[in-house]
Amino acid sequence: VYIVTGGEDGSVRQWYVNKDGDKRKPILDWSSSHDVLNVSNASFAGAKDLIPLDIKLLKQREASL
Repeated sequence: VYIVTGGEDGSVRQWYVNKDGDKRKPILDWSSSHDVLNVSNASFAGAKDLIPLDIKLLKQREASL
């Protein structure tokens, strides 16, 4: 089963819903381009091997490190 979703940012995503017995797991199959990075209030605590540029960008976008 495939599901298509749209975001407020205009992005479109196609998900494949994998069925394993009684469990269903959505897997991102395809996504359109994104014009913005939205990580506000996202936590990257414990993330490893982030390069300094990524850290700067995440902090700039109000992510928690």
